[in-house]
Amino acid sequence: MIHLADHHQSVVALIYNNILLIPDGKVIGVLLGHCVFGIDGQVKARYFQHTLFTMEGKALAKDDESNDRFAIDIPQLLENAWLLLMKIKDHTCPPVVPTDEWATTSVKEHFTTISNRPS
Repeated sequence: MIHLADHHQSVVALIYNNILLIPDGKVIGVLLGHCVFGIDGQVKARYFQHTLFTMEGKALAKDDESNDRFAIDIPQLLENAWLLLMKIKDHTCPPVVPTDEWATTSVKEHFTTISNRPS
């Protein structure tokens, strides 16, 4: 499991078997390659260089060496990830040019905001 921390060094998300979730266990995204899709089935970010970047290249979170333990309901996690996967209709993932800036939105907010793009 990969812990992701924000610019305050707080663990704000986890990656477990290509599933992006927040520490309370809620699935907020799925990784397909370097592309990360949100709850609306739209590409929301890219994960590379040990960093989760917005499509504008701003950092949302970076890998963290935290040893924090999180209780995860694996069957529920897999079911929710599968439901999210079924929403993905367009697997196109444009390139991202990383910047040194941090995003102004939280990981949770970024991935749970519904996109205006048609699916």
